[in-house]
Amino acid sequence: MTRHPDTAPLGTAPDLTDARVVEYLHRHPDFLITHPELLRVLASPSRASGDGIVDMQTFMIERLRAEVERLTDHRSALIAAGRAARASQARVQEAVVAMMAARSLEHLLEIVTADFLDLLRLDVVTLCVENGIDGKPCAKPGVRCVEPGLFDAVMGDGGESLFLADAPGDERLFGAGAGLARSAALLRIDLGTNAPPCLLALGARTPGVFPARGDNALYAFLARALEHCLRLWLDLPR
Repeated sequence: MTRHPDTAPLGTAPDLTDARVVEYLHRHPDFLITHPELLRVLASPSRASGDGIVDMQTFMIERLRAEVERLTDHRSALIAAGRAARASQARVQEAVVAMMAARSLEHLLEIVTADFLDLLRLDVVTLCVENGIDGKPCAKPGVRCVEPGLFDAVMGDGGESLFLADAPGDERLFGAGAGLARSAALLRIDLGTNAPPCLLALGARTPGVFPARGDNALYAFLARALEHCLRLWLDLPR
């Protein structure tokens, strides 16, 4: 079998010369890009030695500097993400503690629809109920009554949660505050078969607060905590 010259190992090519190497590199100008490990072993001139001569040392230094900058930016992004995650966790924990301290159903609803704004650093929060409680119109402050089937239409049939990184707020869920919900988290609240479908809608005016592909388990935990508190005050089976 005849080996193609371009793929022959350099140490075994019988007619390998400097000219052949130069010719090969001319035909493969991206060779050092695809084989950056060679930059660590190749000797290079300390400075340009004449017209048309490339200063490889400068090239390698610039390449290494770019790599250091990339790694530094990546490290900074990881640190920032870690700090943001810890801050979000602390805020959600504080919100859960506040719900547990509610003195009545009305107080719990006030905590969710009013206090959550400060506790979670949000711009609009609503608790939505399809058809109202026991089929009656919603009369609780901060609670929105919506048409049956809306949650499935917005979130998909049976969808437990939906996170929108950058989308206009849904007026059906946020009402007059829809303009403040550029990023949103929609979380179903399951109160059992004898209660109407409920949904917690969290909105922020800053895009990306609720990343669509992020780790949003923290807000699922918040929804389950609210679910437990509502069942308790409504005296519903768990």
